[in-house]
Amino acid sequence: MVGDWEEAHGTHETLHFKADGSLAMDSPSEHRSCTYDFPDTKHIRLDCASFAPQVPHVPTTYGFALDNDKLMISDSFSTGTYTRTQSP
Repeated sequence: MVGDWEEAHGTHETLHFKADGSLAMDSPSEHRSCTYDFPDTKHIRLDCASFAPQVPHVPTTYGFALDNDKLMISDSFSTGTYTRTQSP
């Protein structure tokens, strides 16, 4: 899980998971800093800083699957598929 992941369909979105539980999400349109944890083996919880400081942020839980060098994160609308680009 720790390392760099790139969205598999060419959106240029990258995820950089660190061992300390922090996550940097980058895309052409946004850059976000988050923390992550796993409430169970099938879910990942992301707590991302809000774009507007006056708006409180709330951790969000997503579906999660990891198979070798393929990572999938999903909500009720879609699934993001990522491939590993760099290990720690």
